[in-house]
Amino acid sequence: MIYYTILTFLILFSLLEFCGIGKMYVCKQLGVDKIAFIYIAFLLFCIAAFRYETGRDWEGYTYFFNKCLSSPYSFNFEFGFSFINRFFKTFVDNFYFMQFFIMLFCCICTYRSLYQRSEYPVFTLFLYFVMFFLQTDMAQTRQHIAMAILICGLHFIDEKKIILWIVTVLLAMQFHISALTAFPLYFTTRKEISAYVAMFFYILCLFTTFFGLSIIRGMLGLTVSVGFVPERIQTIGNAYLNSKIYGQQAKFGTGLGFLVRYGFISLMLFFYFIQKEKKSSYFLLNFLIALLFQAMGRNFDQFGRIANYYLICGGGLCAYNLLIDCKSFFKKFGVIKLLMCTIFVLFTMYSFYSVWALSSFQGHSYRDDYTPYKSVLFEDIK
Repeated sequence: MIYYTILTFLILFSLLEFCGIGKMYVCKQLGVDKIAFIYIAFLLFCIAAFRYETGRDWEGYTYFFNKCLSSPYSFNFEFGFSFINRFFKTFVDNFYFMQFFIMLFCCICTYRSLYQRSEYPVFTLFLYFVMFFLQTDMAQTRQHIAMAILICGLHFIDEKKIILWIVTVLLAMQFHISALTAFPLYFTTRKEISAYVAMFFYILCLFTTFFGLSIIRGMLGLTVSVGFVPERIQTIGNAYLNSKIYGQQAKFGTGLGFLVRYGFISLMLFFYFIQKEKKSSYFLLNFLIALLFQAMGRNFDQFGRIANYYLICGGGLCAYNLLIDCKSFFKKFGVIKLLMCTIFVLFTMYSFYSVWALSSFQGHSYRDDYTPYKSVLFEDIK
């Protein structure tokens, strides 16, 4: 019920932003959107920080915390995450205390970045909630720490300090090795692209969505067969290759859902290239890169994790603001803009409901889906 309550608040205040009254000031430098954002972000932090037995990696995290001092290297978690576990186990010996402080750091970094980088912060928080909250805040603790560290180092990109950005990436990799794939953010962030490049990415995403399964499995098999990749990548790669679950392409809920999603993306690209002032230009390339990884993730879901770096750390999520902010097109059609944005919000909410809420009502568990991965994880621990 609390999720539906949060969704109601997010949708209500997003509509206020669509109407142009979201930034009305209640008092000095404190607008309606800021109050709503802080209130909802605080609720999300509390849910994540005080969660219990939530997330497909929960059993692995708690097991490792309890055993990290007796056999700290028996399971090859990254060094940074192992160090945090050993530190809290030594001085506090309370997994939930550690979880609270990890989420405090991650949520402050993530939500502060969303608010500062988006002109429509509540709408962006709504998108983050329906697309990422149950994956990152509630489950993928190690990757969430890595993303928070990368967010802290984004100013090195603005200042063109590549050495310090490399150090930031290396530090993030100590919590989730996939952070290495975020290094190109140094080159893709704040880079304007032409219509031809955008169209190329768009067509490539469509192709990958439908025909990428055999290509990705071939690439994965080649990666696993190469001896110099980290042992953890080889272990997980073998688990996925031998799993029946990942031997077939994932399916959208309906073909209509696929068409609607790519229809809105087409509108975003159209609105971007007819604007005279392309204020979201430096988010668009990261958005398209993330879209490509999401298309690959439809065939192999770990690529979806890579997309997170470009959407959350790289600001690609803010590209959805283009649906609201195309003033040259909507100057005389404010009602159409409001209607279109409302349809988009309702469609996104329906997608959230069908993927997460409905599966919960049916007693579905991600632990059941990830049995091959889980068995490998526990074999390494033991």
